[in-house]
Amino acid sequence: QKIAFMTSLHEVSIYDHQTKTKVDNVHLTTEIEPSVLAMSDVYIAVGFNNRALYYRIQSIEEVIKASEHDYLSTITELQINSQYAAAFMNGRIQLNMIEESEKHSEERHAIMFPLADTNDGKILCYCLTKDYLIYGTDKGILSIQRLFSENFGTSVAFIDQKGDGYLYNVFFENPNTIQIPNLPSGTKSIIWETSLDNEVY
Repeated sequence: QKIAFMTSLHEVSIYDHQTKTKVDNVHLTTEIEPSVLAMSDVYIAVGFNNRALYYRIQSIEEVIKASEHDYLSTITELQINSQYAAAFMNGRIQLNMIEESEKHSEERHAIMFPLADTNDGKILCYCLTKDYLIYGTDKGILSIQRLFSENFGTSVAFIDQKGDGYLYNVFFENPNTIQIPNLPSGTKSIIWETSLDNEVY
């Protein structure tokens, strides 16, 4: 598990959580002074206003610019995986391929959520896993304010408008959603255990 963080206004460094050390060989100098930062196992992304730059991690010693995207409005959050970026902008998400490919249809290159023909309301929170984009909206009796998925997207912990936490799992028998007991008031984040044998949050 590696973590990207800003070491100056234009420099991104990488921290290796397993060895508890900074990766000294990687120093990414960005063209912009980013307000959002994201990292996957393949890319590092930085964004400012409506612009995002994507850098491919070639090796532990080489990071190169892969692509650049301009979005419809200011990006307030950015999440990426090995192929896609999900940019959050004013209650909507644009999902786009980081590096466009002629092998894929144009519809696959970029799509906006919520879809135009749905009545999903305003998006409040989201997460992008290896295979899924999951988001919560302001629709319903209680809106979902925060959600946290494990790597495969089959289990999701979420916090509602009242601050109560719940765990959803597609493999649970009815009910497939259970309340998290004794969730501390004001919980901001939930972190999943990375081991497949220990689905602990």
